[in-house]
Amino acid sequence: MEDEETVACGAQDGDVVLADVARGLRHHRPLLFVTLLVAACSISYELLLAHSLALLAANALTWYSLVIGCFLLGMGGGSLLYDHFIHSSLVGENQIWNSLRNLEIVLSLTGFLAVPLLHGSHSIYAYLDFWGYTDGGLVLFFGTSLGLSLLIGILSGIELPLLISAGKCSSGTESTTNAVLAFDYFGSLVGAVVFALVLLPNLSTMVVGTLVASLNLGAASLVTFWFIKEKGTGVIRLANFTLLFLFSMFFLFESQIDQFFLKRYYCYRLLSRSLSEYFSSGNQYPDILRVRSPYQRIDLIHDLEGDGTDPFVQGFSEKFTKDPSWPHNRLLFLNGDWQFHSNHEEIYHEWFAHVPIMKSGKVPVKVLVLGGGDGLLIRELLRHPQIATIQQVDLDHRLIELSKSNPTLLRMNKRSLLDDRVETIIGDGFQFVRNSRETYDAIYIDFPTPTDYELSKLYSREFYFFVRKRLNDRGFMVFDSVSTGSLTMPDGQGIQSLTEFNLWKEFDNTLRAAGFTRILPYNSNLGFSNENAKQLARSTYPEKEAVERVDSYVRIRQQGFILAGLPGTTFYGKYKSPPGPKLYALNSERYELAFKVQYPRSDEVDGAFVNSIFRPRLMVMPIWNARLPF
Repeated sequence: MEDEETVACGAQDGDVVLADVARGLRHHRPLLFVTLLVAACSISYELLLAHSLALLAANALTWYSLVIGCFLLGMGGGSLLYDHFIHSSLVGENQIWNSLRNLEIVLSLTGFLAVPLLHGSHSIYAYLDFWGYTDGGLVLFFGTSLGLSLLIGILSGIELPLLISAGKCSSGTESTTNAVLAFDYFGSLVGAVVFALVLLPNLSTMVVGTLVASLNLGAASLVTFWFIKEKGTGVIRLANFTLLFLFSMFFLFESQIDQFFLKRYYCYRLLSRSLSEYFSSGNQYPDILRVRSPYQRIDLIHDLEGDGTDPFVQGFSEKFTKDPSWPHNRLLFLNGDWQFHSNHEEIYHEWFAHVPIMKSGKVPVKVLVLGGGDGLLIRELLRHPQIATIQQVDLDHRLIELSKSNPTLLRMNKRSLLDDRVETIIGDGFQFVRNSRETYDAIYIDFPTPTDYELSKLYSREFYFFVRKRLNDRGFMVFDSVSTGSLTMPDGQGIQSLTEFNLWKEFDNTLRAAGFTRILPYNSNLGFSNENAKQLARSTYPEKEAVERVDSYVRIRQQGFILAGLPGTTFYGKYKSPPGPKLYALNSERYELAFKVQYPRSDEVDGAFVNSIFRPRLMVMPIWNARLPF
């Protein structure tokens, strides 16, 4: 009986505690709402800085970690600053609320300027890099980004104790401390979720920053309206008006501001020739088409100056001779990384599509293409009438839509994604090959460069294991293997060797660990003895420069590929021109050159060089490196 009474008593005590908590939350609703709002703003600023830095410097996981780490360090420092220098100077509840309101105004301004300052520092880095001061530019760029993160952390670290102190003063008790802490954590969760799922997929980083800064300024106004008896001095009113004016002007001229920074990125070589031109509006250059998706930023640009190859490019490809209306100097970038140049893309796609078919000695009937959202690889595959179906899996529906509707891309891909033989599936290629039960005669993999750990999984042992399961017994798989085309210039005997940056060893060990037994690397070698191209170059450049430019062009265009299959697959086929018009660049001589380089093989799989999702080995870009388009 006594036990039952004790339980009943405990239940009543619990109900009383819950009731007290509910009453406390209702009584402090304005304070807790402000806490929720400002916490969401603070975490949004940090995620925004981390995302912007990842776009401008690659290595997303590294920079997210460092930015959030600096933010937390700053929060710790801000708490110490409050405890030792600020707390003792605050007398009375009204002064605490005033200090909080002023802090939110400063945070609003800092958050609003954060992304433009980050892009501005990157623009200065690009200018300094052009003139040979790369290290100084990198110090400025990374110092600005991590410094901003630290500053926002310090301000947020002061903000939380101010909120706790304000709650104590307004209630006269310590009971609000835990509630303020709880709503600060809740606000961080809300901010992170809304940033990732709502803001980032639909808006530019600068618009997101301005929107969050506006909410932060709104929080300062709520503090004034709800808690401050004296509504503020003329300085505070002027600060609020100035920020509102700046936010309004930004939203009004957002597209022009976006184009300003895009041109500092893509046209930096042209603009860097003089300081005055670098900071001009850049209206002398065509606007850049930017399309945003939840996964990437898609940029289609027109490079007015070109890459200096126009005088001799027809010595390597007949494209502009046979089709003078072909789009000239058009480039596609994904997240700032180069994908194709309209002047040279056939050197990549002809080798990618046709060499595996020639080498295997048969045309596949059922093909799977992973990636290839621009439609250029599929354009080449559709030359073969024996191919009955092409299933394409691409993650980004916006890139697919652009490739089906943009006049330049339609002209280049020849409407390939609209062909009846092509079925496009929007989805993750890794999950598709993992979960599918279909098998294919050929699998083409056209993925972005693995600049971070997330992309590295698309070149992993686990991924290639699932790809192997999707192949028919005599089928083949081919992909563009990052850096395996990184080769020295030919020596006196015409032999090229692998450079220190060549990742052939990683790919070879990874593929063999995944179960592939037939592995054949090749590259798009145009040949270094093209006298016709050198003669064309001499019409524009001095003798020595003409030869250097042509040789450099051949070396740069040496993209590496890896062809792989199962025990029943053979790779002994000879050159055979595909149906339809003659290829622009690939011919029988260059087909033989594709297999000229000797890639070393070890007898056993070396686990230290196997790229796995559990132990990534393919991080192509160094950490302390900022992106540049060229």
